[in-house]
Amino acid sequence: MKLLLLTNMPSYHQMDLARALASELGDDQFRLVFHHPTSDERREMGWQDQYQAPWLIRFWESAAARQETEAWIESADVVVQGRFPLEYIRDRVAKGKLTFCYQERFWKRRFSWLKVLLRLPRIYSRYWSLNRPNYHLLGAGAYVAPELQQLGVFRGRSWKYGYFIDGESTPPKRLPDGVLRLLWCARFSALKQPLRALEIVAGLHKAGHAAHLTMVGDGELRTECEQWAAERLPEGAVFFAGWQDEAQVQTAMQTADALLMTSTHREGWALVVNEAMRQGCAIIAHRAIGSAPWLVRDGETGLLYDDTELQSLIQILSGLSTQTVQEMGEAGRQLHQQQWSAQSAAKRLVCLSQLLLSGDDASELFQDGPCSAA
Repeated sequence: MKLLLLTNMPSYHQMDLARALASELGDDQFRLVFHHPTSDERREMGWQDQYQAPWLIRFWESAAARQETEAWIESADVVVQGRFPLEYIRDRVAKGKLTFCYQERFWKRRFSWLKVLLRLPRIYSRYWSLNRPNYHLLGAGAYVAPELQQLGVFRGRSWKYGYFIDGESTPPKRLPDGVLRLLWCARFSALKQPLRALEIVAGLHKAGHAAHLTMVGDGELRTECEQWAAERLPEGAVFFAGWQDEAQVQTAMQTADALLMTSTHREGWALVVNEAMRQGCAIIAHRAIGSAPWLVRDGETGLLYDDTELQSLIQILSGLSTQTVQEMGEAGRQLHQQQWSAQSAAKRLVCLSQLLLSGDDASELFQDGPCSAA
């Protein structure tokens, strides 16, 4: 089976899945295409395009790369279309060839019927004009399929998916001193809501619960957060680490008991959740984050909350021992290993594709996790 994965730019969000697909199918049966170079914004965050593989195509580099991509779009048994120009797959879908739309949620801002009316041309171009039985959805997040099915597309053809990482988890280096060590890792922006993390730590201290927060990242709200912490938290309760490289982030995850994810519904997936789960961190996440309802089993692998439940979250957290939080983290590590690793996601996608290519019903293939019905 030949499978092609199309995506926008070089990104670690896709590389582990691509490696796993190449391992599963063979180098000659798989291609990953980057449409354009890494953006300036991502490079500022430390993203680097140093990837090398025989199955990798950089579409922008040459006419030969573009021709190879177009040939694969035509000949592949399966095409997974991420953020890549739609005109390249329209003819393929029209010919009835198996194609997956791989995307995050459609409404990253609040839904309204007025917005539907304003976006009718876009909705028609992106979805209604391609709404055929051979065009399926790989929804990167719990809210993708319901939103698109509400628009009348991908009904009965929607599958759970996401972003994936692999690699062995490292034995934790957590200190047995009873201090709850929390980690927050993101850009200091309104979308990521860094002040919420500080409010949670402040609430824990007010409740008499020993807690420490490490904040990894930078951005326009960092100065405001530093001032807030200096005025309202004990000295040393928060460490502002700035941007860290991958190895440093992994070390931080190995020493943390839990990851705080305070983003809003505009967070399509949040791969940092996968990364932290792999290292055995419990996940404390806003339930509107795309990955949260699937990866965070409330009370088992972490805790879910929304902004109206902040005080309730603090009360629950303050009643948990550090050992209990660490046990949640271990349960999350097991869930990641069993279902949400890149290897598992690749194997499941191949199995799903084979069943769909044969014309069989795939709705009961997997009961939960990647490639189960969404």
